Amino acid sequence: MSVPTVPGHTLTPMAPPAALDVRNVKASAQFHLREFLRVRDQLQQGDDTARYELESRLRNQVGMLLGDLSTLQAEVRALAKAAEKRRWRRFFLGGAIAAFIPAVRSIFRRNSDEESQLSSNDTEYAFRKSKGLLSGIKKAMLGGGILAKVAVFVFAILYVFQNEVTIRVAKTLNKRLKKLTERMGSGDPNVDESDLRAFDGWRWRVLLW
Repeated sequence: MSVPTVPGHTLTPMAPPAALDVRNVKASAQFHLREFLRVRDQLQQGDDTARYELESRLRNQVGMLLGDLSTLQAEVRALAKAAEKRRWRRFFLGGAIAAFIPAVRSIFRRNSDEESQLSSNDTEYAFRKSKGLLSGIKKAMLGGGILAKVAVFVFAILYVFQNEVTIRVAKTLNKRLKKLTERMGSGDPNVDESDLRAFDGWRWRVLLW
């Protein structure tokens, strides 16, 4: 495609915006919340000589945190919508989809192996194990006969399981981020260190796999 020109000027085509890294946005939001709590503690200690500066820094932290939270919510919603589009609605109807999560989770239960130690619960462990199995199943699907048919069936179950877990996890995280956003926007004085947990946990590990 030719680049348009203007007499006496050369127009440089603009590069497309870089894709957002959800991990970086999450880390930034976590940092700004931690800084907000630190500055608020300093302000509450009653140092009047630095009060104006601390109040200004506190407002800046709130503004940056709200910006990060808004971006993070949008990214989480986008991940949920992408997973919802991948649902195999024509193959699985009604409660059949929901049944896959407890069914797969009951097959993969944590024990003493390394992946069990890295997983917070059976859902995360099953998600990890199913991810590993899918690569091997894809190879089996390339063959023929009964083995390939069984591989296709197992692949479908694990695919739906992973997709449904992703949707549920994303919706839960979005609700928590929305709640934190509302509390920060309203100046809730009860925001504390425990709210940093909104950026940690197995749900984030599953969503950002």
